[in-house]
Amino acid sequence: MKTKELVLLCSILFARMGFSQNNLSVELKFEKPSVLYKEAVFLEIIIKNNSTTDVTIDRPGVGHGSIKLIVLDSDGKELPYYGRIETTIGKSQIKVTAGNEYSYLYDLSFMYGNEPGLDYRMYSFKPGSYTMQAKYINKGELIISSRITLSVEEPQGDEKQALRIYTQAFQNIDYKDKSTKERSIASFNNFIEKYPNSRYTPGALAHAASICKIVLRDKTRADRYYYQLIEQHVSSGHVLDAFTSLKKEIQMRPDKESYLQKVLERADSSSSAHYVKEYITNLKTEIK
Repeated sequence: MKTKELVLLCSILFARMGFSQNNLSVELKFEKPSVLYKEAVFLEIIIKNNSTTDVTIDRPGVGHGSIKLIVLDSDGKELPYYGRIETTIGKSQIKVTAGNEYSYLYDLSFMYGNEPGLDYRMYSFKPGSYTMQAKYINKGELIISSRITLSVEEPQGDEKQALRIYTQAFQNIDYKDKSTKERSIASFNNFIEKYPNSRYTPGALAHAASICKIVLRDKTRADRYYYQLIEQHVSSGHVLDAFTSLKKEIQMRPDKESYLQKVLERADSSSSAHYVKEYITNLKTEIK
């Protein structure tokens, strides 16, 4: 076999295994491998540098960027991408040091699904089984992740009733008609009070905060929801919006370091989702 043919064959084999010639690999990880119908689906995409030297990578962007996410339903049908168009290939560079990784968390509710979601901007996955795989193009080289599986289940018992009320809260949202704003907030408050431990509650807190911040322009009230989200559901992917919104406020706290340390400890004891811990750690470094 000629040298060029051998090099090409090795490149293809590395790509199929999820490795590139410079020892990069792509890994997918769900916040939870099993979610309830109309519960948010958070997917972490991790680019690992398995080499002993630092590398510069193209920033991963889902959609029409450097990441193509293949989402298949239980019948093998590929779901289309509904999110915003990104063209990030080669435009943004990120340094990944030797033996470390770069990761980003995506809320798939704004990107994929096979039926309309609760909000007009969102989509939902029907109950069933789904497989996902990522194809990452870095500097013209293809790296493919392993496949992972997501199970979407019908809610049972109290969660079935919780979903009904949760759905009603979204029906009151009208971002173009501000006269409905307080009714929307009241609906979410009603849900949060009735179902503080529901798997839909982090989403209710996040959406209530979003309405206060974006529609009502009431950051003070939005921040109260965000703080509640951090205190009660620190392991939820929704909490990243809370940290983003509260960054300046946390920076001004006289107890900021001890506050973040306590949050970090709760995340350590309650979640294996390291993206939350990584985000808090980075935030602690940024606000010193």
